Amino acid sequence: MSMVYGTHRMNGSQPISPARQAAVNGLAMVGFIALVGAGVWLAIYSTRFVPTVVNGVGAAAVYLGSVLTPAPDSSLSVVPTPTASTTIPFGTATTTSATTTQVSPAKPSKPSYPIVTAPAPPAPYGLPDLAVQISAVGYVTCDSQQCFVPSASVPSGYKPAVKFNVKNNGTNVTGIWNLNVSVPGQDQKFDNLESMLPGAEATYVAWVTDARTASTQTIAVTVNYDGSVTESNTGNNTSSANVQVL
Repeated sequence: MSMVYGTHRMNGSQPISPARQAAVNGLAMVGFIALVGAGVWLAIYSTRFVPTVVNGVGAAAVYLGSVLTPAPDSSLSVVPTPTASTTIPFGTATTTSATTTQVSPAKPSKPSYPIVTAPAPPAPYGLPDLAVQISAVGYVTCDSQQCFVPSASVPSGYKPAVKFNVKNNGTNVTGIWNLNVSVPGQDQKFDNLESMLPGAEATYVAWVTDARTASTQTIAVTVNYDGSVTESNTGNNTSSANVQVL
């Protein structure tokens, strides 16, 4: 049986010096901290979106960072009525024996200011109509829609991207809706997007990771790709554009 007293082992082995014991303890602490750090990094990394490369083309990623632009509300305005002019009539003076009577002038009336309100927008009725339109092609310099650069060609090392608008042209709310961004050999679907009121619109940016160089990439955007939203018009649900990757 081995017994340790202070820094001396009583089984005949060499005594452990304080410096060596401190070094061993330090290495053990460094190893423990590294193990904990690796576990935390792995947990964080596993929650990130990692695109899957199919036939050399990366998955499209859409950032929904824009704020919906609602339809204009009814306005309230005050229209003043022109100041009324008042005519003061005078009666014919009559003379009696030393008595003269005159009619006192009437007091002018105060001007009135009626409040005129614009008609309230009609309550939602009928069907919604989701419409998508690509407004620009280019590339992004970072993983954010704020880094979008309009351009007909994409420099080497950057990610091709498209900027597009989605608007509800219908007369009813859309409810939860979805869209699909596709490049050759790859589709990326986005579900449970925020409901849009009639007349509301939003702007999005989609870009492709790991795109093939020296090629032309066709990026297509389709709203309501599965037909889950009943629309008055489905002919405006898809828009596409070509991007030249240098």
